[in-house]
Amino acid sequence: MQENVTREKEVKLEDSAASKIDLNENTEEQQQFTKLQPDIEKEENKKVGGAEETEVVSEDELPAVQKPSVKDAENVSDDELPGPKPAELPADTEVVSEDELPASKKESRKRKTGEERDGYDPGSPTSEGESAGKKQAVAKNGESKPVPSEKRSSVDEKPKKKALPELDKYWKVVNDDPTDFTGWTYLLQYVDQESDVEAAREAYDAFLSHYPYCYGYWRKYADYEKRKGSKKKCLEVLERGLKAIPLSVDLWIHYLNHVKSTRTEDHVYIRSQYERAIEACGLEFRSDRLWESYIKWEAENGSALQVTNIYDRLLSTPTLGYTSHFDNFQEHVMSEPVSGAVSRAELVRLRGEVRDAAPTQPSLDLPPGEDEPLDHVASEEEAQAIKERIIAARRKIHKATGEEVAARWTFEEGIKRPYFHVKPLERCQLKNWKAYLEWEKQNGSLKRALVLHERCLIACALYEEFWMRLIKFLEERIPSDPELVAVEREVLERACGVHHLDKPDLHLHWAQFEEAQGNAGRAAEILERIEKTCPNLVQIQYRRINLERRRGDYDKCIQLYEAYISSAKNKSVASAMAIKYARFLFHVKQDKLAARKALNDAIAKDPLNARLHMQRLDLALHTPDTPYEELEELVMSYEKQEGAEVETCAALAVRRRELAEELGPVAAARAAHLHARAAHKHLRKRARANKHDAPAHHQASTDGSKKKESCTTTPSTATTSSTSTYYQTQAATAQSYDQSYAQPYTPPWGYQQPPGPYQHHPHPWPQYPNYY
Repeated sequence: MQENVTREKEVKLEDSAASKIDLNENTEEQQQFTKLQPDIEKEENKKVGGAEETEVVSEDELPAVQKPSVKDAENVSDDELPGPKPAELPADTEVVSEDELPASKKESRKRKTGEERDGYDPGSPTSEGESAGKKQAVAKNGESKPVPSEKRSSVDEKPKKKALPELDKYWKVVNDDPTDFTGWTYLLQYVDQESDVEAAREAYDAFLSHYPYCYGYWRKYADYEKRKGSKKKCLEVLERGLKAIPLSVDLWIHYLNHVKSTRTEDHVYIRSQYERAIEACGLEFRSDRLWESYIKWEAENGSALQVTNIYDRLLSTPTLGYTSHFDNFQEHVMSEPVSGAVSRAELVRLRGEVRDAAPTQPSLDLPPGEDEPLDHVASEEEAQAIKERIIAARRKIHKATGEEVAARWTFEEGIKRPYFHVKPLERCQLKNWKAYLEWEKQNGSLKRALVLHERCLIACALYEEFWMRLIKFLEERIPSDPELVAVEREVLERACGVHHLDKPDLHLHWAQFEEAQGNAGRAAEILERIEKTCPNLVQIQYRRINLERRRGDYDKCIQLYEAYISSAKNKSVASAMAIKYARFLFHVKQDKLAARKALNDAIAKDPLNARLHMQRLDLALHTPDTPYEELEELVMSYEKQEGAEVETCAALAVRRRELAEELGPVAAARAAHLHARAAHKHLRKRARANKHDAPAHHQASTDGSKKKESCTTTPSTATTSSTSTYYQTQAATAQSYDQSYAQPYTPPWGYQQPPGPYQHHPHPWPQYPNYY
């Protein structure tokens, strides 16, 4: 039964295919399909019988059992596209040509070759022409024959693409060390020479995500897309580059040239893009080329008045070539008619000033009864005088601009590397940037200061200090200008998300900023992300816990505290965290028993930590109705630990005496006094023992103080002291007698030793105390 059904379907399909071939028997597609006949006949001869024929039909003409995913549809080639979905078309209509498929069918997104332009794929299923490789094979007699399964790749299998032979080798270098800038350059150089567009895009995107300030590679990426990709992709790359580094004059000029080449006649759009570029980086000190490009284009496609308006803005902007700009402006005014060089209002005003200054009024050649037009110029001399006044008015602005350039010239000369590089900057350049930023903040405008900070970050992007300088600069001005909040957020995102992924200070500042702006959830995400990069950093742990406490999520706080205590890298960190945990439980959760338990558990792990014992005592003191006996037991708990330090025991003994005086009975106070006295007595005794047990070479340093005391004693004491000091001591004499006779004799006072400072010996006669 199944065999009959499949044979009927095969006959229908063959008739349908034959009718189509009859209608187009002279087409190029038919000739291409006919070439496949020998292979098809050869495969048919191998398969004889209903079972084999049924298998071929079910594989090729019936819809696939499993719907292909979007991912699979993107990766297969055009000739391997699956048939229509079973829910949309009957199974017996799968052999229709590709151009008869519904227009809503998704285009294949296979990689473009070098011959394709602007995203147009001549072999696409949605194109008007048909490709011979996408149709079913047709025999010479016009009958459609199914392609055997051995010659047809499965729908679920990804197409085999020819990988670049050495691509993995270059990727391995940068994957092992993403900071290897040289490895990245070798990878980009390799993919740029090949024709694998997807491999090149992957490499460029990965590199520019790490180093977005490399404007030269944005240009190379865009040029690659223009050569081997599409113009649309080229424009997208340029837009991404301008967003990443808006102060790049070269990248803006490259972008504007692309726009002018693709939309030559759209002057309004081109002018809007020039204005966009001037707004982004017109204040850059080295932006002269951008201004000149704008003026040149406007002179060729616009009016003289628009050129004058651009010069008015440029002459008031301190740039490197401010002198040449003023010279070019003079040439522009002198070469243009005065009525077109300036606005009508300025022309009328200047004409009135010229006529007022003239000794006689000019004669007007006008018809009787007609008034003089507003833009009328009586003579060439009057026009020349008006042009001189136009230039004179701008000369004042030019002079003021020159003074601003002179004030900045020393700093600009100190900038030897205005572009980005991974190599460290010289110390003198870093110092110059700091001085320049401080000067601009004090003497320049807010906009110029922001531009200078951004210029500095291009060259100093790998220095965390300069990012913090800009952030603090913005925070100082946010109270008076709330719009700077968005600017600071964007700066923090760039600093933490691109250039400094592992700097905790920047991330902590970012989290604090977001929390202050009411974005506690975003702050929690920032802290959680930096904690993965810098684990076991206590400052991040404290900030996460305190953020959750301020959000009111106490369960999360407890979870974090317990996790950090259990995973602490040493006992001191765990004890410090346990103290904060107990404080949280006591004051925030109002759970005194849980706070006491947290400290008891910490003391069990770290019994010699005095802070834990003092904190436990402090919690008991703040708990109402705590009996004195319990307080005394807590204050003496450290002393009972094995290995307790004597100094800490003495300090706690003093604490016990204070508590006994304030809260305890008289017997407890007496016992506490005796305990404290015994502890300090033990301290003094141990200090004396340590002093006497000191090495002999330490004794010489204390002889000076002993000699001063001997000068004020009795004669007999002084004589004894001086004798024992001046002459050999008994120990020194015994030591000298024990010396071997084989060794050269060295007297105890050491005259063969290097000479040292003379030590004063007290005179044996005290009746002359001031003899020396």
